[in-house]
Amino acid sequence: MKFSISETIIVFGIFQAIVLSIALLFKKENRQANQFLALLCFCMGYSNFIYIVVQFRLFDRFFWLHLLPYGLAFVIGPSFYFYIRSLTSPSFKFQRKHWPHFYLIAIDYIHSVYHLIVGRIPPPSQIQLHAVIDELSNLGSFSLIFYIVLSWRLLKKHQEDLPQQLSYTDQMALQWLRKFVVAMTVIVAIASLYSLAKVIFDFYSREAYFYRFLPVVIISWLGLLGLQQKQAQVDIDISPNETPKLATSVSASPQLNEHIAQLKQVLEQEKLYLNPELSLRILQDKTQLTAKEISTALNQGLQKNFYLFVNEYRVEEAKRRLLDPNLGHLTIFGIATEAGFKSKATFNRLFKSITGLTPKQYREQEITPQ
Repeated sequence: MKFSISETIIVFGIFQAIVLSIALLFKKENRQANQFLALLCFCMGYSNFIYIVVQFRLFDRFFWLHLLPYGLAFVIGPSFYFYIRSLTSPSFKFQRKHWPHFYLIAIDYIHSVYHLIVGRIPPPSQIQLHAVIDELSNLGSFSLIFYIVLSWRLLKKHQEDLPQQLSYTDQMALQWLRKFVVAMTVIVAIASLYSLAKVIFDFYSREAYFYRFLPVVIISWLGLLGLQQKQAQVDIDISPNETPKLATSVSASPQLNEHIAQLKQVLEQEKLYLNPELSLRILQDKTQLTAKEISTALNQGLQKNFYLFVNEYRVEEAKRRLLDPNLGHLTIFGIATEAGFKSKATFNRLFKSITGLTPKQYREQEITPQ
């Protein structure tokens, strides 16, 4: 068996998918998310494995290969979606009710079972039936579109929930996941067009290497970045209800005022805002209020989200420290860090939006004698 350069790259991608899948399975952090990512990498490598099997007529030499599905396209979509859901929702647990998403793998097996029964080459009387079965397998590419849409909606919801649950957003925007979804969208578009061309124009090219190279590149990028990715702390499944909307005017109830006073008291007395990792979950534990009660108090009582509420305290702390002569040896970013900020850009942006001045201008204006 002799491989061309192109086929060698494809075979390399197959082994790469296996190695990365195993590495992801053994990673302790983000265990559930990495299980789905491992499955995704394996499925993408498997599609190239079947390509090599067909290319070198291995089905004729090893008939037992017909026991394997002709592809795992119907598994790629759910794996992709549940990976993103697991990573962005720490409380999400994959349960029995989610299994139906993977049942369509039976369609991939129909093709295999057909050849297992009738042999590698279908008899003339069944050519039409074989064509229908072959086209059913092509639906896997189109099923991915459904999961791409679900994933985009998931990321959009996650992005909207960041300011409601975190006091920082710089590292939690999961920009690489967005790029990943874009990359998968491109692959799905190419795969769908390729499948459509086969169905409409009876087109099939064994030399469509570009279509085969994409998974090799994506697996490398996805697997390596996936191994480095940390768990998101924003939980989009924290409540089945919609986050309370910001109110322009509201008649505060006694209970609402009580919750606001409790939040301010805990934040000010314990100076929780100095913790750069402060989140809604931490404030829940400190106040014993539910996520919905905190969000309602902030959104409807103060017309602020959690992000702005906490960072206003940090800006006030930074203002005090900027004018402290004992802290004159610190840089402005050093002061920002001590006030609870993680990012210089975020500190400068919020400081100016709240005070109307940059930190440097504020310090010079307050210190310079009038």
